[in-house]
Amino acid sequence: MKRQFYAYCLFILVPWLIASCGSEQPPQMPPAPPPVNYTLIFIDKTVSVNTDDDFVRNKYEKALEMLVQHGIQKKGDKVEVYFLHENTARGKVFSYTCRAAMPDTTAMNPTDVAMAKSNYGLMLRKEQRKVLERCLKALDMPNENYSKLYTDLWASLHIIDKRRARLPFDAHVRVCYLSDMVESMPGSGRRDFFKKPPYSQKQAVQYAEEDLQQFADLELAGVEVFYVLPFSPTTPASQNNPWIITYWETIFQNLDVADFAELEEESLLQ
Repeated sequence: MKRQFYAYCLFILVPWLIASCGSEQPPQMPPAPPPVNYTLIFIDKTVSVNTDDDFVRNKYEKALEMLVQHGIQKKGDKVEVYFLHENTARGKVFSYTCRAAMPDTTAMNPTDVAMAKSNYGLMLRKEQRKVLERCLKALDMPNENYSKLYTDLWASLHIIDKRRARLPFDAHVRVCYLSDMVESMPGSGRRDFFKKPPYSQKQAVQYAEEDLQQFADLELAGVEVFYVLPFSPTTPASQNNPWIITYWETIFQNLDVADFAELEEESLLQ
């Protein structure tokens, strides 16, 4: 009788134990945090760009507002600003890292969650305003030094490379030039597009291919690159040379950037 009882218990318990073990779910890992946004802005401070002009000023203000709004979205996002001039390598103006953090709402009731989200939104907008104010202040800053006579855009690519190397591998890196993109440096082996600009697409591509050796060791793959020219739609080609953009497009495409485009619409930053 006992044997029958034990057999009956095993008959009941074994399937239950198997089912219990099989139903255990592995512990859920928290979702991976979204990639860090890193925005690098270069503002041209040379004689060829007049930011006192109302058209240029409004164009650059709009671009800065878009870049800050999309670049500062969460804690850890970073915006850096450099001046473009003869000594671009030492032209850093400021660096800002977002501190606003969304609190853990797991144990909160719906009312507290809504309040936490509202407070977070206020903190984020406050930080965005702070960064935009610093960008506009940099835009207004005059350059009365010798450095305004030349533009070292080549140095900016090395800056991008160094900054990219310090970021997490999945960081979202966005670069924007508020500039006419005219490389103008004296000396052997340098380009001065004021003295010898490209006069055709073929020549622009040729110049770029010759200069790619200057950037052979750089890693810019995946970086988004934008530019905002200080020209209106009616500016003549003698001032707004389209082949200069062809030169830079060839350079950046050979460095495998994700995008190289003029920042005309906010949708480009999505």
